[in-house]
Amino acid sequence: MATEKASNNGVSTLASGINNSVTSLTVATGEGSRFPTAGQFRVIVDDEIMLCTARSGDVLTVTRGYEDSAAASHSSGADVTHVLTADAI
Repeated sequence: MATEKASNNGVSTLASGINNSVTSLTVATGEGSRFPTAGQFRVIVDDEIMLCTARSGDVLTVTRGYEDSAAASHSSGADVTHVLTADAI
């Protein structure tokens, strides 16, 4: 298993809405730098936990519906928060 990465104040919002099957999401312009640059980390949007496997600028590449959460559609402006979960520890 890859080492989980951490950041302080890893919070942003979705730049645009996403459906339940996309594997990348874009956070607000210039706020991608609030998240780790490499490695994997987890984010939560509404009630869905996602595993982020890469970040390029403001775009996060994610595995959806992680830790038994359900992949769902999310609206533009929804909070994207970097979280540490029990499964990550």
